[in-house]
Amino acid sequence: HGGLDGLIVVTAPESAQLARLRLRDGMTEAEARARIAAQLPAAEKVRHATFVIENAGSEADLAAQVDELLKKMRS
Repeated sequence: HGGLDGLIVVTAPESAQLARLRLRDGMTEAEARARIAAQLPAAEKVRHATFVIENAGSEADLAAQVDELLKKMRS
C-alpha cells in the first residue's frame, strides 16, 4: 500500500456477493462461499482504504457513488 496515493475498496453484503458469483460464474453456493473465504476479509480491506464504496444497491446507486467519489478526488 505504501506506493499508492490512495486505495478504493468496493464492498457488498455477503448475500449479494454470493448471489452475484452464482449468477455470473455459475458457482454452487459452496463454491461461492469458498471463493469469498479465500479473500482478505472485507473489514481488513476497509481498514486500508482511502475511500469505500458500498455496492449494496442498484447499478444506478453504484454509478452515483462513483461519480461522487470522482468529484471528491478531482477537487
